[in-house]
Formats: sequence, structure tokens, C-alpha cells
Amino acid sequence: MELANQTQIDDFLKKHCWDEEIYPYLSIDKWVSEKKEYRDDWGGGIYVSKNNDCLFHYAFNRSGQLIMDISIYSKSSKETYKCFNLIKNIIKRYGVEYLESCSHESNKKSLKIQNKIYGNHCGIKKDRAWNSLKGKYEDLYQFRIKASNLKLLQNENL
Repeated sequence: MELANQTQIDDFLKKHCWDEEIYPYLSIDKWVSEKKEYRDDWGGGIYVSKNNDCLFHYAFNRSGQLIMDISIYSKSSKETYKCFNLIKNIIKRYGVEYLESCSHESNKKSLKIQNKIYGNHCGIKKDRAWNSLKGKYEDLYQFRIKASNLKLLQNENL
């Protein structure tokens, strides 16, 4: 995984624009926003895999506690585990207190993985996530965990 420039981000989006495993889940909100490279590390970062089959995005929320919102778009479990190593390093570097992520209701693979990592979801937003292939909104499952409690990241063998 490497820090992405705008060309790599655009290439990832073009490559996966009709991929049913990735594309419908790129927007987790009613408002679709452009994915842009970060100019510095204040707000977050975007990484891509060398084969351009995985994009990892993180953003910081510094309102009181340092919360890191993570999104992983991947077809490869090997690349996904590389993202977990990045997350582990970011937690240590910035002193992240909480991790948050979310998943579309129809993304069963993501829900299964997030339930394993975070435990049960902490909330559901009705009709919040846009599914571009279905052309409709669906429920958004939210996950949150204290970074120090994240069992998967405590394993040094990831």
C-alpha cells in the first residue's frame, strides 16, 4: 500500500466503476463527494495497492476525542490485511482514541468482517447509504470501538 496521488485515486475509481463488489459501496451517505488526495495529514489520507485493487481511506475527527473513520474498498484479503497494518501504525502515530466505520445493509461481506472486528454495530441510519447499482438508498450500519480494544490490531502477526 502506498499513499495515493490523485491519478491513482482516479484510476482506482475508473477500474472499479461497475464492479459490484466495490462500486455500489463507495458512497456511504446521501451526499456523494469526490475522492481527493489529501495535501497534508491533518484531515486523513488515502492509500492504494500496487495492483490498484484496494483503496484505503481514513479521515480524522478531532472534536474532543481523536476519532479515525476508516473505509476499505478491496477485493483481496491480502491487501485488506495490509490496511490493518497501516491502521495500527496510524493509531500509534497519532494517538487515535476511537475507530469508526460503517457498512451498507446489502454488503454482507463487510458486515460480517466488521461484526468480527468491532462486535455488534452501534447504530443503524435508515435509508442513509446510496447503492448505485440498485439505484436506491438502504440502511447504513455504524460501528465504533475504542482503539485500545481492537483485538485484531493487537495481533502483531497481521
